[in-house]
Amino acid sequence: MADRSAIEWTDASWNPIRARVMEIQNDGSGRERIGWHCEHVSDGCRNCYAEGFNRRLGTGRDFKPGEMFREEHKGFNNGEVKLFLDEQMLTQPLRWKKPRKIFVCSMTDAFADFVTDEMLDKMFAVMALCPQHTFQVLTKRAKRMRAYMERLFGSKVAPRGIACSPWSALLNRAERSWMVANPNYMTDIRPLLLAGLQGRTLPSGPLPNAWLGISAERQQEANERIPELQKTPAAVRFVSLEPLLGPIDLEDIVRHGDGCEDHHSALECDVAIEDDQEFHGAVLDWVIVGGESGNRARPMHPDWVRGLRDQCDRNDTAFFFKQWGEWGMPTDDLGNLDWPYHPDHDRTHWFDRRSCVRPIESGWSDKYQCGGGAYPPPPFDLFQTPDYLDQVARCPQCGCGEAKKCQGNAARAAVTWVGKKKAGRLLDGAEHNAFPKVPG
Repeated sequence: MADRSAIEWTDASWNPIRARVMEIQNDGSGRERIGWHCEHVSDGCRNCYAEGFNRRLGTGRDFKPGEMFREEHKGFNNGEVKLFLDEQMLTQPLRWKKPRKIFVCSMTDAFADFVTDEMLDKMFAVMALCPQHTFQVLTKRAKRMRAYMERLFGSKVAPRGIACSPWSALLNRAERSWMVANPNYMTDIRPLLLAGLQGRTLPSGPLPNAWLGISAERQQEANERIPELQKTPAAVRFVSLEPLLGPIDLEDIVRHGDGCEDHHSALECDVAIEDDQEFHGAVLDWVIVGGESGNRARPMHPDWVRGLRDQCDRNDTAFFFKQWGEWGMPTDDLGNLDWPYHPDHDRTHWFDRRSCVRPIESGWSDKYQCGGGAYPPPPFDLFQTPDYLDQVARCPQCGCGEAKKCQGNAARAAVTWVGKKKAGRLLDGAEHNAFPKVPG
């Protein structure tokens, strides 16, 4: 639990799902280590910041599939990782009176398969009783989140046939679970729940203060997870495209099924809502984009970010640029772009045009699109040397003679390892800090 977060789009983090493991020392004595647990599901997890933190200050385990049940670790018989809900952390938002944006489960994934529905019931019960806060729930397990929320709204009738809020039923389940698991429930927890309920009418639909989102790093993950998010009952839907490892087109989400390919925009409903039988008009309300940080960070092409910014602009979608990460665009002392040289060429990554573009029309061809212009790519090996731009007399984008300076020249796409702080958050000289419009 952190009342203050360094993450730019939130105020605090909330991590009630914890993990413990018994560590056996060389002398045979045991020591319990408490931390967190998660499991990698895609390439965006490779350099997980939470995993590194857990290795140092948590259970000491990696966030790899199977690690939870591996009894031997570092040569010792340490036992399995045990998941539990930290009751003190679980109820902390009930004690916070000042409104906060709260990142839910920043150290794990709330909808991983090792998190039980009982745990989720208690967490959403706390969210329902804290309308003063905004809970930002982010997952890579979009199918599990959709299934849980659909079950929650699948039964809206009380045992006696009286229509009630699904949140009332959830609170009843959570309360029964607390009574069984916590001997101090009546003194420690029930007063907090009653205070949260006082003078409140629970909503009949999704909680307006629970924003549900998915994270994706490339187009393939966006294609898999965003449609699930669109089908999930939620008041606000958002995506975190961090670490951004490839170009993503939110206006062209592709799904395959029954031998056919379907394309749709996740930012705009192009049919009447009453005719949208699949998504019922649901679109993304918020897009967060960021590059990777840490000592193994992978670079992010500047045009990947620009493309997403422009997509959001066209569809009036809130866009938040979080960070460049460790790799930034080289600048001089005045903040102007300084291409193409850098003292340490080993720390400069040169992108070829294939890495910054999407296919023109259907399928890849010998032409690529970047910033609206199409042109055949030059030999790939030209992009391997930092003096490539000295070999280009004219900008291939617009034909001007200022190839080194032209903003449209995709060929100059290089980023340099300058560190997260120096790379900063400016995109073309401006910060982008938009938040979604919350339904009234």
